[in-house]
Amino acid sequence: MYNPSKSFRASLLALPLAVGATIAVASTAPAADAAQAASAASNASLAEPWRLLWNGDLSYTDKIISPDFVAHAAPITGSGGDTIHGRAALNAWISGIKSIFPDLDFQIEVGPIADRDHFVVRWRARGTYHGGFPGAPASSTGRKVTFTGTDTLRVKDGQLVEYWANADSLLFVQQLGIETVPGVVKATTAQ
Repeated sequence: MYNPSKSFRASLLALPLAVGATIAVASTAPAADAAQAASAASNASLAEPWRLLWNGDLSYTDKIISPDFVAHAAPITGSGGDTIHGRAALNAWISGIKSIFPDLDFQIEVGPIADRDHFVVRWRARGTYHGGFPGAPASSTGRKVTFTGTDTLRVKDGQLVEYWANADSLLFVQQLGIETVPGVVKATTAQ
């Protein structure tokens, strides 16, 4: 038979256990949240050195880039691989871009947006074309170019280990007056 008095006492005895469990869970959640926030903040702090690296200060490479670094980017010229590996390859990529746009300046417009393992930035780059890009007419030399992109980077042990680049390549080549991108087959229309 149901005894309301006994059920009520049983409920009261169970309450401290339930409250204790709630307190234990609640007391660990802020610590985990704080650790994740600290990790995200640490990752976000890499955005400025990353920007400075792309603006040509290669001294940041050994400080923020892992020796096992991998970058994923579609080649803007339409030829070549879509990944690069290591610090030297990244420096060569940046130096190659700076050779045709010596004054190219990257500015972060959005972000960094960071979590425990990544950060993302939206950037705008501006510079003056000095020649040397495949398919660009000589008349493009001296032309001011502006384009945007988004970088997603994975962080491990305080260094950048993986990078996914997305840039507005169409806008870039249009501003240089490139009508046909080398290595890209034009589609033909049926007559």
